[in-house]
Parts: sequence; structure tokens; C-alpha cells
Amino acid sequence: MIDIDDFKLVNDRYGHLQGDQVLKSIGMILSDSVKKNEFVARYGGEEFVLCFSSDNDQKCLERLDNIRKNIWNQIHQSDDGEQFRVTCSFGVTKISPSDSNESVLARADSKMYQAKQSGKNCVR
Repeated sequence: MIDIDDFKLVNDRYGHLQGDQVLKSIGMILSDSVKKNEFVARYGGEEFVLCFSSDNDQKCLERLDNIRKNIWNQIHQSDDGEQFRVTCSFGVTKISPSDSNESVLARADSKMYQAKQSGKNCVR
């Protein structure tokens, strides 16, 4: 689960059209980060879900941290030329055979809120 940090401030400061451009930009970064058998989707508002398989927890976390950095490195520009960046908080969980879609999303959402509570712009 991925949530754009302080997204309301982007909309309030730069307007909803610029906020929409930020969503599209992050969507493209996420889409470019998935392989053939993986997927990314906008979950709602400023949240996205990214699903991929990994048999190595450390490599998974490193991959997600690289995506987080790519989002940070993206420079956005307002209509009046002001440049700004956004950050995202990531919540990660493993799927087990006994999981339902709801249980997986609930765990990932909980981890994402832990990321927000520990300072945002991180992977938990």
C-alpha cells in the first residue's frame, strides 16, 4: 500500500489540476517499476497498491525503497513555475495462502500508517 504524504497540501497550494498531474506522475513511476507478472493500481484518492512476488524480503524492501526514491527525485512544477517534490509512505506485507484480499490490504494499510507515524517517506 502506497500513500502520497500530505497530498491535501498539494491540492490546497497548487490546485486540483496540479494534484491530478502528481497522481499521474506517480502512477507512471509505479507502472514503470512493475514487471510482466506484477501489477499496480490506484486504490483510491492518493493511494496505490503494488503487487509483486519476491522470495527475498531484503531485496523486496530495497526495490520498494528505490521506487520511493524515484518518487522523491521527480520534480513537479506548478503553473506559476514553482518546483516541488512529494514523498510517499509504503506499507508492505506478505500474502499467505490463507489470506483474503481484505486481510492483505488491512495489514498493508496498517504498515503504511506505521510509516506515516514514523516520519513519512519510508517503507515499513
